[in-house]
Amino acid sequence: MAPHQPLGTDHSIRLLRVHRGDSGPIVGILRSFELNASETPAYTPASYVWGDPADTVSIRLNGTPFEVLRSAYGVLQLVCEQPEFRDSPWLWIDSICIDLGNDSERASQVSLMHQIYGNAQGAIIWLGEALPGSERGMRLMIAIADQHEREDKGDPDPMLYDMQAWRDYYEIASRPWFRRIWTLQESILPKGASHT
Repeated sequence: MAPHQPLGTDHSIRLLRVHRGDSGPIVGILRSFELNASETPAYTPASYVWGDPADTVSIRLNGTPFEVLRSAYGVLQLVCEQPEFRDSPWLWIDSICIDLGNDSERASQVSLMHQIYGNAQGAIIWLGEALPGSERGMRLMIAIADQHEREDKGDPDPMLYDMQAWRDYYEIASRPWFRRIWTLQESILPKGASHT
């Protein structure tokens, strides 16, 4: 059975539910829902950079082996391993939920992106694999935002003076996700987003 069954209407989308199988591989199911319908479950979309289309990892999708982009696989691993993401059982990941071999469906789904992200419950923003300084760079981002929002601009967070934190921040801010045209929409339309 092909993992992508035909969508019912021009306002149908597929959502993905994943878990790690007993022997380790990620296992997923795709199910179609009407966008904006009352029976559409809460879902979380992923915002990420596709990367090299030839760099794939195999999962099982609707009982069938299916190749996913390595970057999308990073999102799936995160969802399977991090407790804070397990509460959002339905996902929308474009390269998995859209039948990319069907040009008509692909065009139709792209036209729904605003609604897909706008109706979502949060978003997972996957910046890529963590490097040794990634956590420090993310803490600096938070310190910058906190300092900006403080009414009392007195004693700033000492992290703002940490040159290594700034180098780590630059490494994160230089990642391809920040140069994509879709990222503004994907990060502000959902009702809350988690950068990972």
